Amino acid sequence: MVIGAGTTTFISIPPNKGGDYWCSGAWVGKLKKPMSMECVEDRISWDFGYNICTKFLGDDMVLLTGLSDDRAHQLISSEIDGGNSIFYSLEKWRPGIKPNNRVVWIQLWGFPIEAWDTERMTKVVSCIGDVIGPDDDTEDRRRLDRARRMLVRTPLPSTINREVIVRVGINEYKV
Repeated sequence: MVIGAGTTTFISIPPNKGGDYWCSGAWVGKLKKPMSMECVEDRISWDFGYNICTKFLGDDMVLLTGLSDDRAHQLISSEIDGGNSIFYSLEKWRPGIKPNNRVVWIQLWGFPIEAWDTERMTKVVSCIGDVIGPDDDTEDRRRLDRARRMLVRTPLPSTINREVIVRVGINEYKV
């Protein structure tokens, strides 16, 4: 059934009978530090074996299938006892678990060269969300001919288009 309400469309989909989902029995880990999926996969394989499958859910969340309850509890204990886990949280998957934020690359157009450093860029981008960090080209100042990129965790919707006026001394820049 589809119900239209202005510009938002609502679609109702019945849940699986008996709650039988392909991801039943999976665990959801929340990463302490943002890292590429390849690093997460390598770390999980190294710590728990190659039979664990990882799926990035967005934000700081990773779905782990094939992880036994015993291994999951070992991981939780490892974090509680010594902070040795890559996750700050690990819980059994259930319907309704979803990321509250998304992680996106923000492009900064027109950022003034004389004010170019990560701390200042972070200050400008912080109005959008929590800054995780810049890409390598931005941090190393390798490319000054294109947009500068910052990785940001944000609750904002899919299209982010915001202009900020940056004042450096007496000069103003639209970023």
